[in-house]
Amino acid sequence: MNDKEAPKRSPNFPSVSLEDSLANIRIVYERDKLAAAKPDVIVAHLGYNKLHGTSRRVLAAMKSYGLLDELADGRFKVSDTAFKLLNSDLNSPKAVQMLKEAVLKPAQFRTVIEENKGELPSDTNLSSYLVLEKSFTPDGALAFIQVLRANVEFANITTADYSDNAEKTEAKQEANDMLVQQQQTTPTPLIPSGVGGKSAADTSNLPTPDTKETILNFKISRKSEARIIFYGEDVTREAVDQLKALLEVSKAVYPTKEELEAERVKPRQAIWKNKDHDQPVEVTGEAEEHNGRKFVAIAGSDTRIPEDELEFKEES
Repeated sequence: MNDKEAPKRSPNFPSVSLEDSLANIRIVYERDKLAAAKPDVIVAHLGYNKLHGTSRRVLAAMKSYGLLDELADGRFKVSDTAFKLLNSDLNSPKAVQMLKEAVLKPAQFRTVIEENKGELPSDTNLSSYLVLEKSFTPDGALAFIQVLRANVEFANITTADYSDNAEKTEAKQEANDMLVQQQQTTPTPLIPSGVGGKSAADTSNLPTPDTKETILNFKISRKSEARIIFYGEDVTREAVDQLKALLEVSKAVYPTKEELEAERVKPRQAIWKNKDHDQPVEVTGEAEEHNGRKFVAIAGSDTRIPEDELEFKEES
């Protein structure tokens, strides 16, 4: 029996920087555009004669950053993220944000960056941390730090990113607390009186006629629209973030499209055979059950009538 221990290996991480991976994916895109290709074809575009250790690591890095999508049949294609980055000004705010997200996609990089709030310590400190707490070999830690620093610099990740995220997280929590508090005190919706045809119970904070307002109208489906009304003069980005957080925690009370479709009942023509006379009616939906008897809704009336007194035309 061989008691010799296997050589220690570092945890997996992209051994190629995001900047170099972006250059590689550009070559792949120039050759095949958005068409799927086998791994050996992709590495051949990059100058490798076959799949081996180095070429596999290059392929894995592009996948780790979200630049390559792996399909069910084992082929790869340029991802939507890569396509947008390749066709964008990398200095634009949207592209910069996408680069930051790509750097944080590999778990090992994300852990170190987030634990240090975007401000990395010295190589000596990092290396000690990686070897003692993350099971890296000394050589693996050195390679990791080199790629990590290149990525942080390329994506321009700073402590400001984490300050902004902290503020957004705090705003979301405050919005959630506000929603919970209002739900505990009143069942009315969190919208001003007159918006959406509903009235709020508390009218003390409603805007006066001379209050400045900004109205945004959106088409959110073929049959529905949304209107956002900002009252006052201090509508800031932070306020919009808080509104987004409120909407996020509020959406759970609305049905999904599938649930809505399931609830809809196609109108059916029927004859209501009540004790007085036969009356044609249009059944528009099911109502509640009372004492084991089902009652349905009919068009043009709030009255619910017993289903067992109906004779549907398609059945007669």
